[in-house]
Amino acid sequence: MEQNLVLTGFMGTGKTSVGKAIAERLGRTFIDTDVWIEKRAGKPVSAIFAEDGEDRFRAYEVEACEALSAPCNQVIATGGWTLGPEKNRAALQRGGCVICLRAEPDTILARLSGATDRPLLASDDRAAKMRTLLNQRDPVYRSFAWQVDTTRMNVAEAMMQVMALWGAIRHLDQPASMWLPMRERGGTSILFGAGLVDAIGPILRARGLSGRVALVSDSNVASLHGDRVARSLELVGFEPALLCIPAGEESKTLESVAGLFESFVGAGLERGDLVVALGGGVIGDLAGFAAATYLRGVRWVCVPTSLLAMVDASIGGKVGVDLPAGKNLAGAFHPSLMTIGDPDLLHTLPGVEFRSGLAEVIKAGVIADPELFEMIEHGSGDLSEMIRRALRVKVEVVIEDPFEAGRRAALNLGHTIGHGIEAASKFALRHGEAIGIGLIAEAKIAERLGLAQPGLSDRIEAVIAKVDLPTRYHDLDLETIMTLLQSDKKKKGGRIKFALPRSVGDVLIGVDVKDELVVEALNAVRE
Repeated sequence: MEQNLVLTGFMGTGKTSVGKAIAERLGRTFIDTDVWIEKRAGKPVSAIFAEDGEDRFRAYEVEACEALSAPCNQVIATGGWTLGPEKNRAALQRGGCVICLRAEPDTILARLSGATDRPLLASDDRAAKMRTLLNQRDPVYRSFAWQVDTTRMNVAEAMMQVMALWGAIRHLDQPASMWLPMRERGGTSILFGAGLVDAIGPILRARGLSGRVALVSDSNVASLHGDRVARSLELVGFEPALLCIPAGEESKTLESVAGLFESFVGAGLERGDLVVALGGGVIGDLAGFAAATYLRGVRWVCVPTSLLAMVDASIGGKVGVDLPAGKNLAGAFHPSLMTIGDPDLLHTLPGVEFRSGLAEVIKAGVIADPELFEMIEHGSGDLSEMIRRALRVKVEVVIEDPFEAGRRAALNLGHTIGHGIEAASKFALRHGEAIGIGLIAEAKIAERLGLAQPGLSDRIEAVIAKVDLPTRYHDLDLETIMTLLQSDKKKKGGRIKFALPRSVGDVLIGVDVKDELVVEALNAVRE
């Protein structure tokens, strides 16, 4: 039997009407879990709530999910909170593909204005009750990988969008899905899974996006994946213009941003249109910064093609460019609407670039995931799991501190010294190579200060060497490195504050380190 199509989401998003339309179109059986429960209980949902209470109704939902968990070629519409409990969600995902329907609060309220069968909205202030309930449930709804925004759609349009998305993703494994809220700047929906790159167009269209797209890439990535992504966008009605810049850190400049501005104007990009960044960390930073400043801010989506970008640079909303005085000195917080990571894109990544990205995975383990660190230490081959774990570390840190007011400084581990070494090499050392050396040097500082037990730097160095990253720098002037460190954007009160490891999985932030100790650490990692 074919897998089921399961529609979930808040009340008023169109689950039942869209589900019925799809079932009729495909000649499938349609099942509404509320109707299933009414038959099982022998009375309406409103009576169950009134006579037996909400707990009894939720127990019926558990029964319904188990009963409908096998793939039976059905279209299933769930109640608004049926898939809130993880066990219910897992049961229905065993038998099919779950798509969450969403809509803006005002649209939901208008659709429910005449409804009399919504016991959870029983209140003198129906609108306030609805918004409170929606806010409580919103994190769970956002956690579903596949979503369709029905706000500006009638039933027929929503049906077509659901079917288009389903056709694009039904053969894919369930991707990792995370939601990164960024307060008044909205937030980022993060998807990670194999095969996503060919479904980019349907995924974005289903979320209510449309119009012109400035598809920004570099000279290496555009030739490999640019046409592929552009086709996916074109198939669902987007109008993509592929904009290509020279590959390399040297392009991450204000001059490149100015060039993108001219290309945006030439492509007719308006405030409601979209920028898609297809590439590594340089492209994400550059295109994101251009999106943040063009027309005072346009929406953008990040499609990282390097390991380093997937696990670090594409997450958190920080965008920027380099100045002659140092890296990322001009920047902004402008989170992408979505970050879509596909490990299949890593197959075309040169080995040296792949290894460079592993430095950020190691860093994530040192910051907050000892098991991840041990996976690399012991030679695990489960790359997808390591990427998921590194993503989770980054997301959890940024959720706690979106705008670098505190805890997020832990993500600077290895970067204070690493950036100085990278800049001093004039970027002959790749970012991850310099960060690996920085991790070792900063662990040595932690040992010297008595924050970490002796041996931590040796353990970190052994893991970095295991993935064939350099553990020493050479032919760089120490004074130049120290001068570049003084222009670090993390400087406060005239001094750089370090994030230093106390152990694997524990980092102390805001540590004031004397220059003499930095010099000592730099000498220790010089060949």
